[in-house]
Amino acid sequence: MTQRSLAILADELSNDRDEIRRLQDTIDKKKRAFKEKEERILARMKTENALRVTGEKATISISITTVPNIKDWDKFYRYVQKHKAFHLLERRPASKAWREEVENRRGKAVPGTEGFEKRTLNLRNT
Repeated sequence: MTQRSLAILADELSNDRDEIRRLQDTIDKKKRAFKEKEERILARMKTENALRVTGEKATISISITTVPNIKDWDKFYRYVQKHKAFHLLERRPASKAWREEVENRRGKAVPGTEGFEKRTLNLRNT
């Protein structure tokens, strides 16, 4: 079996990416329309004091969850540190900031971390 050349594979990859972009545009438009419809339904349900509505195919209901909104990051971080409440933070370092910190440390890793090389294939049309 003959392998296709890397040049042909690059062109195929470009075609695939173009198709994904077209499909993604369609998905993004549909998501925006979906979100707008959700907001209209939520507003109407609030106006009509409805917590649940049932149609022939689906039931919609409102659930309420309290989520944090940080008003003062400095106060929040002091609280986390003082009370050792690190569980309140997401467990993921910011990659760009980490790289900058390693650079500031003259190539030494930030304690408790190590770098790894993530390889990514870059594609651009010619």
